[in-house]
Amino acid sequence: GEYLCRYGRFGIELFHKAGRISAPLVGKADSRRESTLGETVRQIASRMRGITDEHGPESVAVLVSPELTNEEMYLASTIARDGLATGNIGSLSIMATGNESAALDATLGVTASTAERSVLRDADLIICSNTSIDQDHLVLAVEVQDAVRAGARLIVSNSLLDQTDRMLSDTVLDPMRGRSSILWSGVISGLISSGAVGADALRALEGGSELLRSLVPLEQAVDLTGVKRESLERAVELLGSSRKIVVVHSPDRSRDQAPGDMEMIADLIVLLRKRGARADLLLPRMSANSTGLEVAGADPAFLPGRVPSSKAGLPGASSRSELMGRLEKGGIRAALFLGEDPMGNDRSASWFADADFLAVMDWAPTETTRYADAVLPGSSLLESPGTRCSFEGRPVEYAAPVEPPFHIPGWKVLLELAGAMGADPGLEGLEEITAAIRKAASSSLGDLVAFYWNQGEERRLPTGEVGLASPDVMAKPSSIRPPLTHIERYKRELRELEAQRYRGGPLR
Repeated sequence: GEYLCRYGRFGIELFHKAGRISAPLVGKADSRRESTLGETVRQIASRMRGITDEHGPESVAVLVSPELTNEEMYLASTIARDGLATGNIGSLSIMATGNESAALDATLGVTASTAERSVLRDADLIICSNTSIDQDHLVLAVEVQDAVRAGARLIVSNSLLDQTDRMLSDTVLDPMRGRSSILWSGVISGLISSGAVGADALRALEGGSELLRSLVPLEQAVDLTGVKRESLERAVELLGSSRKIVVVHSPDRSRDQAPGDMEMIADLIVLLRKRGARADLLLPRMSANSTGLEVAGADPAFLPGRVPSSKAGLPGASSRSELMGRLEKGGIRAALFLGEDPMGNDRSASWFADADFLAVMDWAPTETTRYADAVLPGSSLLESPGTRCSFEGRPVEYAAPVEPPFHIPGWKVLLELAGAMGADPGLEGLEEITAAIRKAASSSLGDLVAFYWNQGEERRLPTGEVGLASPDVMAKPSSIRPPLTHIERYKRELRELEAQRYRGGPLR
């Protein structure tokens, strides 16, 4: 209804407590001083282009927060590709998940939610994978709970089950972290063994024989994941008997991710559809606008409109893993950070230890703004007009109810920087930038625009022959990635505070 989730309801604390960056800053430590916007953007442009000329476009990067607006991401892409002639643009927060761009394109035809959340209303089975419905997606959780009360069965796969998961679920799957792809491989094996999915029908699909050879038997999945056999068998039974199935999976949640988990779930979706079931995939995001990264062009694999970046032929990265590899090798000599705080974590800070120049745009002080050579004042989400994409692929327009302390919103600061870089996109107003993104998406995506920039278009998945992936499902433990933005950090602190209260510990 008209209520906010608890993050939104109490999130005003974040803006009250944070100090603000109210003017451009140049210099480090004792030599730091306030500057003008014009002087600061000229210095950033001069230093970054100078390093590009000396060391090559591969040595510079533009790194963006997934909480920016689509328009800010579009301008970041313009700065990187037109101003610095580099393909090194992306989000550290998203690259840290290990998921590649377009991971499901070859299987489902899109790497996006295949439907809108309305499919939950008449679902007879809902699977929540790598998501805690009571902690991560609080508004969507209400709709899941309503569907369960209306009669839908619920399977939750999560290594850290909360009280709501246990109370509402028909069965819970709690695999050891890093092993969820093994879990779903075992489930597919169980469906084949039970006859719900025919092995011959699987072999008839492109990649089906390879998948069949790589599947983990259900018995082995029990041993490798630690999930009870009866729980896995119950999940197989529910999948085999259900006709309207919705899988909810968070692609940017690191806690229960495993290599190949998204691809294995996509294989499951394809096989369920071949069996005659209606099976859909919803991909709710932990980060506010990570859905918009690809369509706005702030991803190493895509230009604006989700055009493959290979068409630009620029030096630098053309995939997330390639850009991450460059960072880990320490090959970045200059970087522009837009809303991310890599210097607040030892591992990500090490990627820039030898950099010659760092510039930042942010709305509040961080370790990265303290370390940087030049700082531009950004605007918070309360001060940033523009659009963000919902996880359903719909652009949602945001107003700016308050003015930033610097009196200039982030998109205008970036437009000024683009001009100083010699990359002026020829756009003056915010509406023109939004229209440029919409035009790029419509012209390049065709019917698939409904999945990435939907303004009322009917969703129609590609009808050609589908293929199946055969991902490596070996267990691979990984650390939980640190929060790199203000809002990520705030949400984690709030969850930790709630966990202390749940355990009866002291509240700070």
